[in-house]
Amino acid sequence: ESIAGTLISRLRKVYFSTVKKEEVMSWLEKELKLKSAEAKSLAEVSSGKPGLALALKNKEELARRMRAAENLLKLRGKEREIFIKV
Repeated sequence: ESIAGTLISRLRKVYFSTVKKEEVMSWLEKELKLKSAEAKSLAEVSSGKPGLALALKNKEELARRMRAAENLLKLRGKEREIFIKV
């Protein structure tokens, strides 16, 4: 038996619920010392996911995700389905 198989058999998935926008905003202000406007913006676009808010603080990551969203909106029908599956 492989080590990876042994490890996987002992793992459990843990699901976390999203965090309230206000809590994400407060965390960003206190821990990362962000200004209120930036914290609010990141809290809104991160959909209650503090880790995503932290990643989006990086302007390049935010720009990359915005381009991906814009490209998705341009697609129609089958092209959109393929894009989403990838």
